[in-house]
Amino acid sequence: MAVYLDYNASTPLCAEARTAMSAFLAESSHMSLCGNPSSSHGYGTAAAGVVDSARASVAAMLGVPDARDSIVFTSGGTEANNWAIKGLLPHLTASGKTHVVTSNVEHPAVEVVLASLEAAGALTVTRVAVDAHGCVSADAVDAALRPETGLVTLMLANNEIGSLNPLQAIAELCAARGIIVHTDASQAVGKIPVDVSSLGVDLLTVAGHKLYAPKGIGALYIAPQLGPLLEPLMHGAGHERGRRAGTEATLLLAGLGAAAQAVVDHLEDRAAHMAATRDMLWTTLVTELEAVELVRNSPASGLPNTLSVSFPDVLASDLLEAVRDEVAASAGAACHAGEVTISRVIAAIGVPDKWARGTLRLSTGLYLTEDEAAAAGRALAHGYRALQA
Repeated sequence: MAVYLDYNASTPLCAEARTAMSAFLAESSHMSLCGNPSSSHGYGTAAAGVVDSARASVAAMLGVPDARDSIVFTSGGTEANNWAIKGLLPHLTASGKTHVVTSNVEHPAVEVVLASLEAAGALTVTRVAVDAHGCVSADAVDAALRPETGLVTLMLANNEIGSLNPLQAIAELCAARGIIVHTDASQAVGKIPVDVSSLGVDLLTVAGHKLYAPKGIGALYIAPQLGPLLEPLMHGAGHERGRRAGTEATLLLAGLGAAAQAVVDHLEDRAAHMAATRDMLWTTLVTELEAVELVRNSPASGLPNTLSVSFPDVLASDLLEAVRDEVAASAGAACHAGEVTISRVIAAIGVPDKWARGTLRLSTGLYLTEDEAAAAGRALAHGYRALQA
């Protein structure tokens, strides 16, 4: 199998999540966990215990003191982002604060939501440009704020290059003006410490499949004072204390809870391992392609697992095809019908076209060894040289 270098796209289940889900399935086969968490009988109470345990673990992972009131489960990061923005719309409209500040490199789960509401005339949106490192400065956000600004929504960590936004400073200046702050922390959780109290944000998105939990499960942190202002996105029965209708996915929550607890217990060691494999990958590329001017787009202060590299005079898709049996990664540029499209992030940070067309996102993770990282680096170097021959 090819070496997996696409952990930012999705992670495998961690051992803790696999164990918890296997145990849940074993218990369910004996009926003890087959109940609906909303049911009042013993089966329902047992299932509710799984939900409550997961909620407590996610809260601990995010430094949330009151799990019951602040952590609401969703189907994933996309739903959480949609809810954070659309759920605030009635409040923003009623208060006359329908101006939103975001960046020009947000994930589609935020950007497309904002663009659709903007096109419908429900919101006006200012997209602040990032700097050469892919970050939005607090000063740039401050300059974009207006009297009618009601929401600032910014990713905590960039999914392509791993840069980190100064959310704490941004949240402080927004709090002084009564502006709500949402952050999509999907790429950050499980890689760096994420504490809602330190960040000072009002809403925070978690995606399970980015932190070694199963796909199809996520969460939205809602600050206690914001709860009454956020309208439900999903309507139906009164699940999640009336905030998100739909029977809780207890099997997936067993996995998410275990994965979250593993982050609480092992984050420092995991981050060190990710950084070591990332550094091995970069060192191997630089050594193998000593005469080639590679561009490293990922800042040293960014996510410990993310390495965006631009190779000159090659198409990323061609390079990935050349190593498809040895390396699995993502391209920062795509070619369709002869047209090369550079990603918004790579374009925004100003990578020259000579390199931008050959950008790869290489993201390491928990189950990648340093030997595998080195082997992947050698394979990429060999593939690049072959394409240049």
